[in-house]
Amino acid sequence: MRVGQRAVLMFGFEKKDQANIRPDELRAYRKAAGIYLGLTEDEIAAIIKQKALSEIVPAKKGPEDGKNIQKRSIRGSARKHV
Repeated sequence: MRVGQRAVLMFGFEKKDQANIRPDELRAYRKAAGIYLGLTEDEIAAIIKQKALSEIVPAKKGPEDGKNIQKRSIRGSARKHV
């Protein structure tokens, strides 16, 4: 995670389905996340356009601001979070 810039979620799971990930998996995910964090905005945009990466952004501001997220495709330079 780079505060104020970008966060990368590499793998998520429910504890009922899997207790934890192995140490070697954790190392691999951390290495991959480091690569993504080092990419430029243009490189990230290209990967999202190829649908090899999904972007999750905060939902539109409203009475429950920050409680919902939505997935969207890249449109212009308004993208803030990956």
